[in-house]
Amino acid sequence: MLKSTIKFISIANYISLLSTIFLFSSCSNGVSDYDIICDTDLTEETETLYFEGDYGDIETYFNFEIYKHQYNVEISFDKEIINSYKDAVRTLSYYIGETPPTSEEFYNVFLNDDQDLYLLQGILETLRSRTIGTNYDIVQMIVGFVQTIPYDKYAADVNYPYETLAFNKGDCDEKSILLCKLLNLEGYNSCLFIYEKEQHMAVGLKVADEGYYKNGYVFIESTTTWPIGKKGKSTDGKESSEEPLIIYPRENDEGYYEQFLDIEDCYKEIAAVHGETYLLNNIKGKKLLEKINSAKLTLDSSNLIIRNYDSRLNNFKSKIDSLNQFMDDKFGIKKYPSGKLPSEIYADYEIKNNEINSIIKIYKDLYIEYERKFKSHQKIISKFNKLIKKFNQMNYEEKSPNTRTILDLES
Repeated sequence: MLKSTIKFISIANYISLLSTIFLFSSCSNGVSDYDIICDTDLTEETETLYFEGDYGDIETYFNFEIYKHQYNVEISFDKEIINSYKDAVRTLSYYIGETPPTSEEFYNVFLNDDQDLYLLQGILETLRSRTIGTNYDIVQMIVGFVQTIPYDKYAADVNYPYETLAFNKGDCDEKSILLCKLLNLEGYNSCLFIYEKEQHMAVGLKVADEGYYKNGYVFIESTTTWPIGKKGKSTDGKESSEEPLIIYPRENDEGYYEQFLDIEDCYKEIAAVHGETYLLNNIKGKKLLEKINSAKLTLDSSNLIIRNYDSRLNNFKSKIDSLNQFMDDKFGIKKYPSGKLPSEIYADYEIKNNEINSIIKIYKDLYIEYERKFKSHQKIISKFNKLIKKFNQMNYEEKSPNTRTILDLES
């Protein structure tokens, strides 16, 4: 949820507050640490990373993921720095008659805070130190790290990146500010996208001089697992048409994310194997989707069997109806009101009657078999629907309002 940021204050205090804001410098170590290799056969792996930053007096345990790789790390924080944020600037205020501070000025207060630089550089070094998931470049690691931070739907005032990390939670603006800053520190040109009507914030990453989502930037959702470049829907489930307000960091780096086309192609390959919603979910969701996909194959096979039985039963029913009509026309009450058949045609009647009784017996036996198969089919549908309900419940509980995906039940 995007939060209100501006109120009235004396201009003297406003100038005093702004004078305490420092710019952070770019500390890029290059714009890619590994080449991107697309692997659609995603396997689950876990690695414990050792924090490469300075150690303080508070440890917060992070469990983050990318694709199906899970990383564990304890990140260290300084209690004195955390406490210092109690009096930090969280609103930019102004006198009546003065020009109100802009949203860009406000968010640059958080983007240019310098107390978190050593911490953020330590996190970047930690992400680069991985030994699994080396098919994924540093941008994907950074995005995965921030997206996995728990979404805080009760967030009030905007927290600084240091606080977001120390508390290990944040909403759209807090996580977007953190993600934008990490990308910038890594050497990439990034920005913030603000959607005032939708009360949402996301991140932009420069991939070209123009085009793409906006001005050569691709869209990155920060609140939960979501592919780079894919924009979610608004909270009412409709495609967003709102034009974002773009916030540029005051000290922005210049690197373009040149690997984005490779990433897009990889997303398409993975979606072709695992489905369109697969990359929109964390490992828990991915594993559920794998079970759902397996159950769907079983269900599809069962549907074919049931349809085959339906077809065979309908064919026998048509034959029985046709023979009944024939018997009625040739031997029925209309032709022989007394119900007595002449002896010369009785033999023909017996042949046809035996034939229809034989078909009726086959039909009844087939129907008994069909009922047994249909009960099994209903169990398969029930198992499939339970997985769908479990998946949808997980999506509702663990995702932000802008990134929930709902799967349909089998009727």
